[in-house]
Amino acid sequence: MILVSSIDLGRLKLSEVEKEAKKFWEVNNIPAKWRSWREGRPVFSFLEGPPTANGVPHIGHLRGRIYKDFVLKFMRLQGYNVWAQGGWDEQGLPVEVETEKKLGIKHKKEIGEKISPEEFIRKCNELVDYYLKFWEKQATTDIALWLDLENAYETRKPEYIEHVWHLIKRAHQENMLYEGFRVLPFCPRCETVLSDAEVDMGYEEKTSPSIIVKFRVKDDENTYLLVWTTTPWTLIDNEAVAVSPKGRYCKLSVNDEFWWVAESRVEEVLKLAKAEGECVEVVLGEKLAGLEYEHPLIEEVPLHKSHDNAHKVFTGEFVSLDEGTGLVHIAPGHGPEDFELGSKHDLPITSNVEINGVFNSSAGVFQGLYVDEASKKVTQVLRSKGLLIYSGTITHAYPHCWRCHTPLIYRADRQWFIDISRIKSNLVDQLEKVNIFPPKLKERFTNWVANAKDWTLSRSRVWGTPLPIWRCRSDQNKLLVIGSLKELKSLAINADQFSDFELTHKPWIDKVEIRTNDCDEWVREPFVIDVWIDSGIAWYASVDGLRNKDLFSKLFPYDFITEGVD
Repeated sequence: MILVSSIDLGRLKLSEVEKEAKKFWEVNNIPAKWRSWREGRPVFSFLEGPPTANGVPHIGHLRGRIYKDFVLKFMRLQGYNVWAQGGWDEQGLPVEVETEKKLGIKHKKEIGEKISPEEFIRKCNELVDYYLKFWEKQATTDIALWLDLENAYETRKPEYIEHVWHLIKRAHQENMLYEGFRVLPFCPRCETVLSDAEVDMGYEEKTSPSIIVKFRVKDDENTYLLVWTTTPWTLIDNEAVAVSPKGRYCKLSVNDEFWWVAESRVEEVLKLAKAEGECVEVVLGEKLAGLEYEHPLIEEVPLHKSHDNAHKVFTGEFVSLDEGTGLVHIAPGHGPEDFELGSKHDLPITSNVEINGVFNSSAGVFQGLYVDEASKKVTQVLRSKGLLIYSGTITHAYPHCWRCHTPLIYRADRQWFIDISRIKSNLVDQLEKVNIFPPKLKERFTNWVANAKDWTLSRSRVWGTPLPIWRCRSDQNKLLVIGSLKELKSLAINADQFSDFELTHKPWIDKVEIRTNDCDEWVREPFVIDVWIDSGIAWYASVDGLRNKDLFSKLFPYDFITEGVD
């Protein structure tokens, strides 16, 4: 069909041109013809890094999608058959947070109180459906980005989730899946752990307490170790003090007391304490190792009375002599370096803060307090005991939740990990084969991959891909990792009561009953999987690679991906 334009070129209006062009494309089915493959032509494969369907697209999204359109149309003009499949990232924290806002949910525990888990999942699904309409029209069709939306992949679909499960099972078979206990960043509002990459996305300015505290050295009533902290609440779980082994430390005589401070910090500490003092002895930090001190909150947190191998000075190469007092208080349950030092010296890994940022019953008088409230009370207690020599504030860059902007807390907990160290060198080698534009970002990507830590898989959330790991109730050491819907259905005795969507989502998957010859009852680990794995498996799951192997072999490795740096 031929259309004759009615545009008056003497009074050209671009809106009229656009209207006429779209009409022509629609009537003649141009987008579908443009995507069709011609016999004998080379393939240019494009992988759509899926936009998250938790809001309407903005100008930044449109800019990126125009970049995609420009390259795809150019390659089609060059004679290539273009693979231009659309795709949507639909699960995880971004969607949950937006759904919670719309429902007026402020805390995770309200899911199950204000609204049933089943209804919450339905609301998440409805939210995705709502925003997809904007993405399909405003960020795709309206800008003539001719992606195949009819066959767009969706990360919430059971067939897609199966690919994630397949990955987890492969990791298990290769001995790369493990459960670990370590200190990780948590969002107390979202009540879940975050990855290192997510932490890097959320740094904001924060005004924190800044205090200097006296720790009394045992068997020496008038001698104290001075420590500085911007998180007074972590003193509740303090187990040691660290010094720089080759750093010079001064024993300050102040009135009738002696204070141990790094020599380089004496002037600043005396200024903050509004005191005068004289250095009567200088030693290397390693000479202080082994000194025992009395926990400053020993009466308020009786738990510490039972910690025999604790409350001592240890050396640590990470200790800075350029800030604070040069002595670092160590809470092995609340800092990665603290955890490593604690593990090395067999210290108690005390972590009395729950996932919501509230202290539990082991925290003594601080039980029931949120970390910020606990910091205030700790400061008050220390002042009343004469152990506080300075109290002020400091404004610094501090990690916040990249979605809800709540300051993060660090706490020790058990989570599931993929062992990245096993494949890191191969990842770096493969990255060398990738052309990155602009080239100046190549080093950034290489450094990031070379320094990648083991991937924290588990998330304590609701709307996401369920972690397919079950544990035998009668023998906690027995694990069952399921890699497909077919496998799940073959092991479950009541799978026919649920749809495929329900079998791949909470809370229904936790109602599935599994029994095997070696275990009468299997219980699933109560986590969903990090949403970045959903999008990270798109190279395989987007084309249903488990079943559609021929197509996958034609497309992989992909020729073109363009996304934001994150």
